[in-house]
Amino acid sequence: GLARDEISSRTYGDPKWKITTYEGQPFPEADLPFVRVRASGQPCHHVCHAIEHHDGRRVLLSVNAAPLFDDHGVFDGLVATVEDVTERVRAEQALRERTEQLERSESRYRFYMENLQGIAYQVEVGRFLPHFFHGAVEAITGYLAADFLEERGRWNERIHPDDLPTVMREGQRLFTEPGHVA
Repeated sequence: GLARDEISSRTYGDPKWKITTYEGQPFPEADLPFVRVRASGQPCHHVCHAIEHHDGRRVLLSVNAAPLFDDHGVFDGLVATVEDVTERVRAEQALRERTEQLERSESRYRFYMENLQGIAYQVEVGRFLPHFFHGAVEAITGYLAADFLEERGRWNERIHPDDLPTVMREGQRLFTEPGHVA
């Protein structure tokens, strides 16, 4: 966010850089790439810190640095690459959060299915042809799930005639009203 001459006029440790961890905590000066490379004489890789722009926007950086030595082997500076990884880090965080959300959802689903006292099923829209059954199918209906799955009897034919209009109406609502639960 700065012009080249503004960058050149700042020293490495200038507080105006507002260097922090990715999470916004103070970043220890001893962990800065220049300090690490000068102290160790060794390269450092993927040093992660953030800087804050004058408008408050934080940019997440990944820094790699390697020492430069003069003809006598004395440390003479370093060469570094600074990469803006803000979007990548945010995308990775969003992916982690979505994965955690899916894992929680799967866990709840698995718990529900393992403890189901009734029947869970999936049917083809409009035709009432089942694709999946789970639960106490035989105990409740007197038929095996395989009988329905292999079409040795239609699921809707096993519904009491007095209940069929309600079941059909609720089934239609399931397919046409987002979020409807029967």
